[in-house]
Amino acid sequence: MRGDLTVLLTGNDAVTYKRCLQNLYDSVAEKQILSRGEVQSLANTTCANIFRKGMELSKDDPEFQSFCDTEIKELRKALERKPVSWEIINRACGIDHAALPMKVGKMTFVSATADELKNIPDDSIDKPITKECFSGNVLGRVHVEAVDVDAARMNATRIHQQTIDCLNFFASIAGVVGQAYLLGDKEKGHGLRVSIGPNEQISHQSFLYGPLQLVPLNRVADQPGFERISKMLESDQPSKLEDRILRATQWAGRAFVDSRREESFLLMAIALESLLLAKQGNENITYKVAMRCAHLIGKTDLEARRRLVGDMKDLYSRRSTIVHSGKTEVSDAEIGSLRHYLSAALFTILNREPFCSMKEENELEAWFEDRLLEVPVFNQ
Repeated sequence: MRGDLTVLLTGNDAVTYKRCLQNLYDSVAEKQILSRGEVQSLANTTCANIFRKGMELSKDDPEFQSFCDTEIKELRKALERKPVSWEIINRACGIDHAALPMKVGKMTFVSATADELKNIPDDSIDKPITKECFSGNVLGRVHVEAVDVDAARMNATRIHQQTIDCLNFFASIAGVVGQAYLLGDKEKGHGLRVSIGPNEQISHQSFLYGPLQLVPLNRVADQPGFERISKMLESDQPSKLEDRILRATQWAGRAFVDSRREESFLLMAIALESLLLAKQGNENITYKVAMRCAHLIGKTDLEARRRLVGDMKDLYSRRSTIVHSGKTEVSDAEIGSLRHYLSAALFTILNREPFCSMKEENELEAWFEDRLLEVPVFNQ
């Protein structure tokens, strides 16, 4: 302990204390209302108070024991505090101002006009840096519940990212050549390539990079299934089935805007697995995904489903090659096929009966099991 009563831990003591902090955070992390920094600050304060008291009293002194008990109770009480409401406002990049304001799930997207900025109850809006960042841009506003501001920001970012990913899925389906993104995630501008050939022949190629078009939310909102996804995003406690559909849509949204072909392909495979499989096990994933996809979107005749199963097995063979051997060559046909099957599967689940009426995950699992147990009847 230093002269200013700061406690410095080294070696095994430091390792043990870090492990205790991690265990403490893990005990409250599931609720997502306390940040790691807040938990560490509370624990540090408790330990510092106990250390300082220990300099005054013997550790065997009943008064010291009582003091420690009180400090631990106060720590527990602090960790069990009820969350309060926060509104978090962020830039929402890549979104067109047309048709705003618009609510998608928990997020409300607005144009940062002078009148809109007046609605922000904070004198910080008059600061030049705030006006410079917000004015004239699209903002995403969301209310979250949290104990400390860092946890509130973390929850808001998670909600914002999930909403953006789902928007990008529907925007891509709508044919929008652009994407929504969080500030700092993407870069756009003009690039230049210089090619030097035989005899020092030089050619220049200029190109644009980054999102090329703003996402019109009104056009995205017209896509089949969007309203259902928006309601799922708005739910504080989505069912297991809703969470499964949201995860698949989110992975699909990321896949459809990823410019790296092999990563886009892998993300699409993850999205399809998230949608078709309730849980990952040791069973043959390729076979299970192929069979479920064939029953979900395949035609009624057996030969058509067999061809679809064959396609899926080929696509998953490519997936395994990328993952296990590091080879990254993916053809346009493979990208297009997997994208088609993923989009068809998601739209079937979102829009067609009996799936759009399903509330629980076991309903979907039961449907898949019934398809596998069906025995075709042939005319004699």
